[in-house]
Amino acid sequence: ESTHTSSDSSAHRKASRGIGWTLFFALFSLALLSGGGFLLYKSGRVLWDHHRAKSWEVVPARVESVKLETHRGSGRNASTSYKVACRYRYVYEGQSYTGDRVGLIDDADNIGSWQQTQYQRLREAQRRRKPVDCYVNPDNPQEAVLSRELRFGLLCVSLVVGVVLGGGGIAMLVGGLRFNRNARETRTLQAAHPDKPWLQKPEWATGR
Repeated sequence: ESTHTSSDSSAHRKASRGIGWTLFFALFSLALLSGGGFLLYKSGRVLWDHHRAKSWEVVPARVESVKLETHRGSGRNASTSYKVACRYRYVYEGQSYTGDRVGLIDDADNIGSWQQTQYQRLREAQRRRKPVDCYVNPDNPQEAVLSRELRFGLLCVSLVVGVVLGGGGIAMLVGGLRFNRNARETRTLQAAHPDKPWLQKPEWATGR
């Protein structure tokens, strides 16, 4: 009876560990899938905005304020990202609008020198009081952008990371499901053959 109780306790601990590992695989795979899906969504949105902006109308805009924001990550070897923040005013069909979108991608980054170049260009235009080209959506004049350039380097990085994270999430999810299935089969065989350890695993029971 003592041996039977000890066996039941051991089986219960193994079942608990199996459930814990299943939850770990599920949560980690969902985190990877969410991150990858978000990056792929943003990349697709940039491509769509680039396509839409090709037909937007060009109007002059006056730069009211511009600065280059610096974002430094934590840690000794953390990289520094930059973002040009600009506020500008433009007139479309007799009505005045204010915009703050510079490029198709609004996030800070450290891929190339696009942010610094745009800052210098807009800072010079503000200093000289010269207008800059502004691309306005004729269907929604409140939507505008100062550069409709498609940044291939940044877009490729986003796509690659998105695919890697999404693929890793799918692989982790499939691995977790297989792990859970194998653990369940093993527990069933252990209960069915408590005195025959050579039959307590699927690969052993089938002679593999």
